[in-house]
Amino acid sequence: MSDLEHAGTSRWKSLVLDRLIELVIVFISVYAAFLLNAYQIRQGEDQRRAQLLSYLLEQTTGNSAQLHKTVSDYDRSMNTFLDQLAKGEMPPIDTLSWATSYNENDTGWILEAGGLELLNIRTIAALREVDTVARTGLAIMLHYQKLSDELIAPHLGDQS
Repeated sequence: MSDLEHAGTSRWKSLVLDRLIELVIVFISVYAAFLLNAYQIRQGEDQRRAQLLSYLLEQTTGNSAQLHKTVSDYDRSMNTFLDQLAKGEMPPIDTLSWATSYNENDTGWILEAGGLELLNIRTIAALREVDTVARTGLAIMLHYQKLSDELIAPHLGDQS
């Protein structure tokens, strides 16, 4: 093999090796970019999950405190009513009035805001269960309020 052929082969090998090295560098760079992108997406999801869970905790804590206060107020009213009955007095009877700030769309918007992808299945199931219990309880209370309006309210002014 002549020096000229050897130089051509060496040059060709060097060119192929350079291209191969460039290809490996590009592959590593693209792979690193994909890893970085996946990491950033995971970080964003973790942040949104933490925000959703923080919101749910705040709402639950606030609602729980309000529920305890409402139950305490109703217990106090019921005990006063029962004490008056026990003394032989006729306590004043009033209609049942029920107001709520419940919004059945709350669970839906939380899930649509990424809750389905970000929250674990137990949290989603708990949200749905609370929603079902709230809707059922409110339906019962609205039924009682309707009965109160139909059966008690018309007779409140009677002096019998």
